[in-house]
Amino acid sequence: MTAFWDSLYGGLRSIFWYAIKWLLGYGSDALQGVIDVIAFCLPLEYFGVDTALLKAFLKIANAWIPLDLASGMLLCYLGLRITILTVRMVIKLIPTIG
Repeated sequence: MTAFWDSLYGGLRSIFWYAIKWLLGYGSDALQGVIDVIAFCLPLEYFGVDTALLKAFLKIANAWIPLDLASGMLLCYLGLRITILTVRMVIKLIPTIG
């Protein structure tokens, strides 16, 4: 029975490191593409915000604090947290295990 849990733990750990490597690799380019699409869809000119100025401020802020990496890590943490909570809930609902 412990071999099952060890293999499950090893699988979850490998999925986690795969996600980290993906985010640090080409995932940042995909994330930048998504951010550009979202920024294009926002009607900021109706609110009186100059998008070029906002983009310049975001580039400056990203030079000091890596916002793209932080958002990627936050999404990875939330995904892992949701996965762990789902697994815990399933284990609690099974009467012989939980």
